[in-house]
Amino acid sequence: MAAGWMREVAPGVQSNDEYVAPRGIFVIVMDDATPMPVADVSQARSIARRVIERLGPQDLAAVVFTFNQPAGQQFTHDRARLLSAIDRFNGSIDALPRIDGTVVPFDRFDATASTLYRATIATLRVVAEHLIKLPQRRKALVFVSVGVPFD
Repeated sequence: MAAGWMREVAPGVQSNDEYVAPRGIFVIVMDDATPMPVADVSQARSIARRVIERLGPQDLAAVVFTFNQPAGQQFTHDRARLLSAIDRFNGSIDALPRIDGTVVPFDRFDATASTLYRATIATLRVVAEHLIKLPQRRKALVFVSVGVPFD
């Protein structure tokens, strides 16, 4: 078993070999497009942190946001970067419609909600398709959401 510090310290050098070598690939998809009660945001972050804490020293992981995609983190071994991306997750507050600057929660199924739900599903589809293309790998897609009301 590797020393604890080896899991926490990011390597100083990277090569393309890390995408070929047999190790785990994990994508944590944080759903910030589907309305999430503010009280659930800390639980969503906690779920994602637990995934990161369980990664092996050679595992690669990425954090993908369904709405605020630039806030995510590309594939890395660096747990600090992954955790920083998780800390940027604020639920769906940026996706909620506003009237005069005041957030208006979704209280019915409307066109805005439908668009955001479809964006979430499209993000999941794209991530899954990219993972499928990586042969002979242990792969996992972890979806953190309150749920999407579509079949």
